[in-house]
Amino acid sequence: MDQTDFHANNVSLPELSVKPYFQYGVGLQKRWGDRFTGFVQAMLRSGGRNGIALSAGLRWAIGKDPSESKNK
Repeated sequence: MDQTDFHANNVSLPELSVKPYFQYGVGLQKRWGDRFTGFVQAMLRSGGRNGIALSAGLRWAIGKDPSESKNK
C-alpha cells in the first residue's frame, strides 16, 4: 500500500499517484417484515482524498416464502 507511484515504460506518472487515505463510516439498517430492508450510511474520507459519501438503499425480496411451500 505504500507504493503509490505509477510508472509506464519507466516513465513516472505523478498525476496518477494517490496518497494513502483513511475511510470511516457509520450506517443504519431497518427491516420491515421478511421482505423489506432499508439502509442509510455516511462515509468520511481523510488523507490523500477528502470528502463525504452518503448512500441509501431499499431491498424488496420477491417470490414465495420457502416456509409456505413445504412439500408434505
